[in-house]
Amino acid sequence: MNLETTKQISVAPMMGQTDRHFRYLVDLLAPDIKLYTPMIHADAIVHASKKFLHQENRHQKAVGI
Repeated sequence: MNLETTKQISVAPMMGQTDRHFRYLVDLLAPDIKLYTPMIHADAIVHASKKFLHQENRHQKAVGI
């Protein structure tokens, strides 16, 4: 039996749910899943320190914003 599939799974941003801990857990369970951060205002990205942005996503391969 061939269990391989070509379907992709994406997890859309959910306020209060897709925090970094949730994204880390999902990444452990399904490494090929596409994960997105909750909605972030553009000013928060522009004015946030690089240290904060790196800390938020340090364990993830790629993050959609």
